[in-house]
Amino acid sequence: MLEYARNVALLEDANSMELDPNTTTPLVTPAACPIDTRPPGSPSLTGNLRIRVKKDSLAFEAYQQARVEESFHCTYELNPDYRPALERSGLRVTGTSPDGGARIVEVPPHFFVGTGFLPQLNSAPGKPHPLIVAFLRSALGLKTLKGLKAAGAPRPETLESRWDILYRDYPEVYEEFASVPYHGKMWIDVVRQVVDLKDKTVADVGSGSGKSTFLLAKYARQVIGVEPEDAMTAIAVKNAADLGLSNVTFKKGTAFALPLDDGSADVTISVTGAFFYDAESTRQFVREAARATRRGGSIVIVNTAGKWYGGELAPVILGKERGDNLIDRVLIRLGFEHRDFYTTSDYGTVEKAVASYGFIFGRRTIAYLRAHQKTTVKWKASVYYRRVD
Repeated sequence: MLEYARNVALLEDANSMELDPNTTTPLVTPAACPIDTRPPGSPSLTGNLRIRVKKDSLAFEAYQQARVEESFHCTYELNPDYRPALERSGLRVTGTSPDGGARIVEVPPHFFVGTGFLPQLNSAPGKPHPLIVAFLRSALGLKTLKGLKAAGAPRPETLESRWDILYRDYPEVYEEFASVPYHGKMWIDVVRQVVDLKDKTVADVGSGSGKSTFLLAKYARQVIGVEPEDAMTAIAVKNAADLGLSNVTFKKGTAFALPLDDGSADVTISVTGAFFYDAESTRQFVREAARATRRGGSIVIVNTAGKWYGGELAPVILGKERGDNLIDRVLIRLGFEHRDFYTTSDYGTVEKAVASYGFIFGRRTIAYLRAHQKTTVKWKASVYYRRVD
């Protein structure tokens, strides 16, 4: 919880009063004692406590009921003063006690579930706790996903937002997803408004199958695509050859260790990079991009705007809209300006939308696409830019 608060909610000094009684940001504080029947002299939060579980949550899927009772034995709990900041960053409080205290938290869309109690206390041989069963099922599902490609089994219905598996095992699906036609302003048009690409050397970080690299190559002198996944780069190299492009090259590397000399790029850009998952990774990329970019050059980041993960269906994918954008807050602190724009992806048919968009974003998304016969998805995106001094 502390690392999440520091790196995602940007409560950088967050601490527990158990570790530092004098902390200026007491994320975890002594329990408010909602249990009336605790044994004399026991910790504040000891005994059985009723919990109300939100229906649109992983916890409800595990329990299959909205009201449960759990055994507590602890003295500390989440400080309610910091709950709004955590919820704005994407965390959800999905289980509360009668006093309103947070007892179960989740971070969608993955199986990230934290509790203020110990599920094993309500487990017995042959009767494991529902949350433990749900965790094991999720882990087994991930193991299955990782083994499907190697085993030659049919592809799963969805990856439930596992972009790492998508990039590694299903680059052809990413290629389909990235090749969908868009109506409205394109990111490259906005980028060209804020930086000059003519006669420039551009580093395209997280180049994937080369879609962004090829667009940049229309205007830049040279584009170097940097990508960690060999499967994605293989598609990019083939596509570059098919297009007859002579001003693009690809190098294997990550956003945090670019295979580029100091100051070798005029512009370092990332288009919807998958490595912006917390505050520190974002800062780390900006530091590395600044190293690789010459003085007077630019760092550019194209990313989905806040509340728009997965486009307009963010509430379906996440179970709730995010309150704001982590990347936006971090980059503004780092001196970036930004411009927003809207665009719409058009899949043509519902089944094509299900096959790529639904495959990536999950079962709830697939069900929504089919129920509403939806073939287009609206997006809001942002182009962030900063000069390197």
